[in-house]
Formats: sequence, C-alpha cells, structure tokens
Amino acid sequence: MEYRIEKDFIGEFKVPQNAYYGVHTARALENFRLKDYHLTHSYLINAFAKVKMAAANANCRTGKFSKEIRNAINFACEEILSGKYHDEFIIPAIQGGAGTSTNMNANEVIANIALEHLGYEKARYDILSPINHVNASQSTNDSYPTAIKIAIYELINDVEKNLKLLRRALEDKANEFKDIMKMGRTQLEDAVPIALGREFKVYSMAINRDVRRLHQVKELFLQVNMGGDAIGTGVSNHPDYRIAVIEELRKVTGTPITACEDLVDGTQNLDVFPQLSSMVKICGLNLRKIANDLRLMNSGPTTSIHEIDLPALQAGSSIMPKKVNPVGAEFIMQIAYKLLGNDLIISECTVGEFELNAWEPLIADAMIESLTLLRDGLERFTNTVVKGITANKELCEAYFERCPTAATELISIIGYDSVAEIIAKVNETGESYKKVAVEMGFVPQSFFDKNK
Repeated sequence: MEYRIEKDFIGEFKVPQNAYYGVHTARALENFRLKDYHLTHSYLINAFAKVKMAAANANCRTGKFSKEIRNAINFACEEILSGKYHDEFIIPAIQGGAGTSTNMNANEVIANIALEHLGYEKARYDILSPINHVNASQSTNDSYPTAIKIAIYELINDVEKNLKLLRRALEDKANEFKDIMKMGRTQLEDAVPIALGREFKVYSMAINRDVRRLHQVKELFLQVNMGGDAIGTGVSNHPDYRIAVIEELRKVTGTPITACEDLVDGTQNLDVFPQLSSMVKICGLNLRKIANDLRLMNSGPTTSIHEIDLPALQAGSSIMPKKVNPVGAEFIMQIAYKLLGNDLIISECTVGEFELNAWEPLIADAMIESLTLLRDGLERFTNTVVKGITANKELCEAYFERCPTAATELISIIGYDSVAEIIAKVNETGESYKKVAVEMGFVPQSFFDKNK
C-alpha cells in the first residue's frame, strides 16, 4: 500500500494514499481500533454532512471564506448525502475524546473531496483545510451533538411511521376478530370471557401511546447548541454566525430547528437523551408484552392454548420434523431487551462533568442503535407476524363454553354462591357451564339465546 505523509502538532503520520481521511482520523483509528465493532452510523454521517454544509454557508455569509471554498465544501457534503464515501468514516462509534475523532473524520473526508473537486491533490490543506475551513467557527462540542440530534430526529420520524403501521395492523386484527369469544386470563389462569378482537384493540392502544410519546419528545431534538463552539459561549465566532448557522441548518435539514435557549446549557446537559431513551424503553416493554402474549396464545399446537396461529416463518428444529417456533415474536422481544440495556447505558452516561460530557459517543451509539433496531424490528414484526395472524375460532369458543369460570358472567344475576355451584358441577361433568346453569334451574335457555 502506498502512503502519503501528513502532519499535525504531534508530528508526521502515514496515511493511505487513496484515503480521503487524514492524519487525525488515522491516529484515532490506531487508538480506538475495535476490529469487529460497527463504525459511524449512516444517519450520523449524513447529519454531519448537513451540519458542515450549514456551517460553510454561514461562514461564507459572515465573510470568513470565499464562495469558491463554500461551494467546494457543499459539493463534498452533497456527495456524502448521495451515499458516496461512507466507507471513509472508519472510526468506531465508541471512542475517547467526546467525539472529536468522528468530527475530524468528517472534516478531513469533506476537505479532501472538496480539494479534488477544485482540481487539487488530497492533503493540500493550504488551499482548503479540514480545520480552518470545514470546521470553521465550530468545535466538536457543538457540531457533534448537533449532528447527533439531527440524526436522531430523522430516526424518530422513521420509528414513528413504523409504529403507526403496527397500530393499524393491530386495529385491523381487532376488527377481524371482534366476534370471537375466548377466555381471558389473569396470572396465566382462566378468568372471565373477552373477545379476541378486544385483546388486539388493547394492544393497538398501547402502541398508540408510544406514538404520542415519541411525537412529543422528538421536538426537543430540534433544539441544538450549534454556534456555541467549545463550551457554549461562542467565544471565537463572528457575532452574526450564531443566527446565520441556525438559519442555514433550517434550510439544509428542512426542519424548524432552533438554537437552545442557553448554548452553555445545551452543551453540557444531555438530559433529553435519557428522556427519549425512556420513551423507547417503554415502547420496548409494550412490544415485549404483546409479542409474549401472541406466542403464548399460539403455543402448542396440540397440547397447549393454540387460540391463534402465528405465520410459519421457518423450520423450528433440526431434529423434530414439522416443528415451527414463534421466531418473529421472539425476534421483537430480543430487540426489546436490547432497548432496555441501552437505556441503562444512556442513563449512566448522561452524567458528565462541568461544561462537557465526554461520554457522548457512547450515548449516541446506544441511542442510534436502539432507534435503528426499533425501526427495523417494527417493520419486520408488523409485516411478517401481525398481518399474518389467524384465529382458531372454534377452539377459542370451545374453551369458552367448557371453561367453568366463564360462569362468572352470571354472578350479577344469580349470585356468587349459585355460580360456585355451577362451577363445581362443570368441574365434575366437563359439560358447558351454560348447559349446567339451565339444567340446575338457575337461568332459562332463553337467557343465553338472546345474549348470543
């Protein structure tokens, strides 16, 4: 492999000749190399391109550099947004330095794309510099969290869309199953009758609350500390830059993004992340409950409940022919457990020190991973599991007819003690509680006929 020599204040360092990243990124890779750990998320890469484009436009507006430099930076950012050069972002998502390495990775890749566009070789930083131009008027401490928030806002929109699709699928099943009576269960024991459709309606209501919670919290991620540089004071910036960069961010992102009320507060306090994570965790808990109910209702099929059939997605055993496992439900449940673990990481890492939180890379990695898993898991769960559920109507109603505790519906008419007599007789004979109630003279047959 051929190398070029680049220099920083530490000294010279070899960088692969064809690489668009530079010396800062190369050093960081040596320090944080994690062989099998994922790199910067694509959402964050694209968000960085938007941040750098907005900053370039604002710097040009305030006279910091020329339109030629701005246009070259914008070209590079557009290339990244089109999906190119993502493989040049080589720093692991977990790193020391509060995100400086990822910020410099973006600065160097953008600078070298821009240099080639202008007709120069890579590393001609005397013409267009990663620090003096791409990173102008910025610090990692405002550009990095701003990029994170933009990425997260876009991911929340995707999650919200998929939650709505799941809600609709559950509502469709609620309507499809509305006339199928079955036994409800409390503490896994037979309780009182309920319509199968009513259970699915309740699942949809839980998901609807998740939609509302995420919709409310996502607005907080439109408040950014861009323009605050190192600690939020904006000490090195042109007086007009703060306003200009927010205006440019609105144009680039197409969102009503605003500056934090206090940029120092927005730089050091990251409480919006555990707030969002708690909403995601609750969503995971709801999904875990729904999926577990489905796999229990599906269980059997011969020796257990088997009130519904989940779609047969794959063979379930390497030794038992025809065995099919509820893998789709298990898949979303495991995603839910991952969300719970990431919530703990985010909560623990949110407590930083003084004017900056050094653990922001881990917060970002956990938060983006949770949202990405949730986005993709919801799509798979909705399309491969929920939409394909079928009900075993006859079995549901047979359970209902034979279940002694179904007689509980008669308590308000004949009283607790009389119902207890009916249940005892049902347990003895195995007959329908309706038949026993009529034969024992507690209610006439017409009572059940009119209540069908």
